Amino acid sequence: MSKLPVTEVPKFIIDIYNAYPRKVGRRLAFDAIQKALIRLTEEQVYGKELIENARGLYRVVRYFSTTPRGMSEKWCWHPTTFFNQEHYLDNPQEWQYTPEQR
Repeated sequence: MSKLPVTEVPKFIIDIYNAYPRKVGRRLAFDAIQKALIRLTEEQVYGKELIENARGLYRVVRYFSTTPRGMSEKWCWHPTTFFNQEHYLDNPQEWQYTPEQR
């Protein structure tokens, strides 16, 4: 898979990145989101089409950003970690606490 130049990053990838609460590693985050969408589409997690999976991932990221884990400066994952390690598929209950709260 080739990396897209930043000027050619699809709007839906930028929207997902912008919805994510932590803004670091933008270029690598774009690549990680692109890979996540390809995996989700291959596995038909939110649907058969890429755009359906982009919408599903966007909804998950928006929800994550409202949770204690997503709002924690200390415990919110870097976007590349979140997407590369497939934390978007975690049980959302795991996001209700930070490791300090357990």
